[in-house]
Amino acid sequence: MKPVLLLGDEPRIVIPLARSLHAHGVPVDVAALTAGAPRVVSQAVRRWSRLPDSPECGDLLVAAILDHTERYGYDLLIPASDTALSVIAGHYDVLAQSVRLDCPEPSAVVNVLDKTRTLDAAAACGVPVPQRYSLDSLDACDHHASRIRFPVIAKPREKRSHGENGFKVRRFDSLDDLRSAWRTDPTFGLRHLIQEFCPGQGIGIETLMLDGRPLALFQHRRLKEFPASGGVSVVAVSEPVHPELAEHAVRLLRALKWSGVAMVEFRVDDESGRVALMEVNGRYWGSLALSIQAGIDFPWYAWQVAHGECPACPPAYRLGVRARWSAGAFQRLGAVAQDRGAWSFSREFTAVIRDFLPPTRDMLWSRRDPRPAIEDVARTMRVLIRAALKRRLRSVTPHRIALLWRRSRLLSPLSRRPYLRNAVLRMLGLKRNTLPRSWIRARSVLFVCHGNIIRSPMAAALLRRAMERCGRSMEIESAGLHANVDQGPDPRAVVAAEELGISLRGHRANPMTPELVRRVDVVLVMDYFNEAEVIARYPEARSKVALLGACRDHAPDDCEIDDPYRDDVDAVRRCYDHLSTCIADLAGRLADNGPHDSSAPAYAHSPLRSSNRSV
Repeated sequence: MKPVLLLGDEPRIVIPLARSLHAHGVPVDVAALTAGAPRVVSQAVRRWSRLPDSPECGDLLVAAILDHTERYGYDLLIPASDTALSVIAGHYDVLAQSVRLDCPEPSAVVNVLDKTRTLDAAAACGVPVPQRYSLDSLDACDHHASRIRFPVIAKPREKRSHGENGFKVRRFDSLDDLRSAWRTDPTFGLRHLIQEFCPGQGIGIETLMLDGRPLALFQHRRLKEFPASGGVSVVAVSEPVHPELAEHAVRLLRALKWSGVAMVEFRVDDESGRVALMEVNGRYWGSLALSIQAGIDFPWYAWQVAHGECPACPPAYRLGVRARWSAGAFQRLGAVAQDRGAWSFSREFTAVIRDFLPPTRDMLWSRRDPRPAIEDVARTMRVLIRAALKRRLRSVTPHRIALLWRRSRLLSPLSRRPYLRNAVLRMLGLKRNTLPRSWIRARSVLFVCHGNIIRSPMAAALLRRAMERCGRSMEIESAGLHANVDQGPDPRAVVAAEELGISLRGHRANPMTPELVRRVDVVLVMDYFNEAEVIARYPEARSKVALLGACRDHAPDDCEIDDPYRDDVDAVRRCYDHLSTCIADLAGRLADNGPHDSSAPAYAHSPLRSSNRSV
C-alpha cells in the first residue's frame, strides 16, 4: 500500500490515527504545522517532519506538502487539526491534483471552521443551540447588561484561532468579569462568540458521512474535561447512540453538505433534559482512541472510502468502555491545585487514582508501542513543574522585581533586554531620566508612542503650537512603533484634543522608520516600553532617545506617560493634561536656549497632517 501523510501534531489524535492505519498495513508519515510542536515518535509512524508554519507561510507550506507528496509518493492527505483542515480547504484545487484529500469541499469546511456559520446552519435546520449575545464592544456589553444571564462563555469565532486566543472556552460569572475582557482586549467581542452557559455533560456523536448518510455512528460521554468548566475529554465512556442526538447530528451535517469524519458535540443536562449544540469538529477528535478501543475504527473506514472501497462497519460496538487521557488528567489536577485549594486537590487526586485503575484504559498506552504515552505525560509533567517553580519564585521574589519581569514578557525578546537593563540601572540609581545633550540645539524632534493615534500626535501638536507662539523654527513629527499606516486618530483623542483647542481630525498614523530616526535630533518617547523598543531597533540612536516626562522642570522618578488606549475618554483627558504640562516645560526650555525666527508666521490651529511639518 502507498503511504499517507497526516498533517497535525497533537499526539492524542495523531497516534491513534497512525496506529489504526499501520495495523492495516498502511505506511504513515506525520508532518507538524506548529512551531515548537513535539516530535511524534511511534512504531506506527514511519517518518516525522515539520512543515513551514501555516499562519505565516501559506504558499510555502503548500509547496512543501507537494514536494513531500512527490518525494515520498503519498496517495492520501489526512488533516488531523483545524489548522490542517483550513490549509487543505484553502488550497484544495492545487492539492487535489497531486494527492487524494480526506477532506470535504472547501465550502463545507468553511462552514464548520466558522462557529457562527455552524450555529446559524443548526438553528435553520431545527438543531437546538445556546442563546447568543451580540456584544461586539464594551459599549454593547453595557447596553445589553440587563438581559445577559450569567454565567456566559466565550469561544473563538474561528476554530483555527484557539492558539492565538490562548483558550478554547472561557467562562464569565459576572458583568464585571466580562467587562474586564474588553479592558484587556478591545477586539474581544469581534473575535469571540458570547453565549449562555449550558449545564450538563458533553456528549459527542462521531460519524463517517458519505453522500448524506452515516456509514458509522458512535457516541461517547465526557466524564471529566480539561478545563473542568468545559473543554477537551480527560475521561470518557462509550454509550449507546441516542436516537435524538444522532438525528440532530446527521441533519446538521447534511445541511453543511459534510462528507467524511466528523464529531458533533452537544451539551446534555440529564436533569432538565435540555440539549444544546456546542460545535462540530470536522476532523479527527481528541478521544478518537476510545471509539477504536470500543470497536469502531473510523480511520480505517475513512481510508477505505477515500480509495473507493465500501467499509464493513459493524452494526454495534462495546458499551461502557472507559478511556483516559493521562496527560490531560495531570493538567486538570494541576489546575485544581492552583485554583481551588488543598481540599479540592485532595478529592481530585483521589479521583485521579481511581481513573488510573482498571477498567479505565489509557488512550495512548500500548505495550508494543509505549513511547508516545510516556513522552506525552513527561512533557506535561515538565510544564507543570516549571509552572509550579515559577509560582514559587514569584512568591519569594520582591513585588517590584516580579512586576518588572511580568511586564518585560509583553515585549519581544529583542526589546526585553534593553528594557530590563534600563530598569535595573534605574533601581540602582545608575541611570537617571534626563534629556539628551542634543536637546539644547535641537532643530527637529520626533515624538514616539505605540500606535501614533493618541499620545504622540497630541504631543507634536502641542509643541507646534507652543513653538509658533514663541517664534521658534523647528521640525516636529510623530510616529508609532506599531502604527497602521494612514489609520486615523482614536475618536476619544479627537474629543479630548478639541477641548484643548487642538484638532487631530486630519492626522494619519505614521510608522517608525530608520530614515526618520536618522533625520531628527531628539526622539522623545512616552514610556519605558517605547524606550526599549526604539533602542532595540535603532541602537545607533540611543544617545538621542529620552522620555518626554523627563522634560518637566521637576521631573518625578517615574517619567512614564501611560497609554490610555484601553481606558475611557476621561483617561485620555488625564493623559493630555500630563502631556500639556510636559510640553509647556519643554517649550520653555527650547525657547530660552534655541534660536528664534522673528519672521515666523502665527499659524492658526489647523488640522494635523501625517506629512512632515515644520514650525
